[in-house]
Amino acid sequence: MLERGFAYPAAALQRIVDERVTGLPGVPTIFAVLLKMDLGAYDLSSLRYITNTAAALPPSHVLAAAPRVPARRALLDVRADGDQADLLPAADRG
Repeated sequence: MLERGFAYPAAALQRIVDERVTGLPGVPTIFAVLLKMDLGAYDLSSLRYITNTAAALPPSHVLAAAPRVPARRALLDVRADGDQADLLPAADRG
């Protein structure tokens, strides 16, 4: 699923649900918008990973996202040098 923009985040989330999207890349601004929404209203269980693009995510975004997104493997790049914070539970790491 490719979106031209993110002006309607609820519609984008519904498309993730409808299309059973497995990966969600986004810029920090998108994640800031998503973290203000009620994500529990959407079945995001198809998401296997989340990753940022264009810029590093603030650590506060990572900490806020971790408990709210049921991704089986959520990789969020929090530093410009490419280091990643792996939010996958230790028991699931392979």
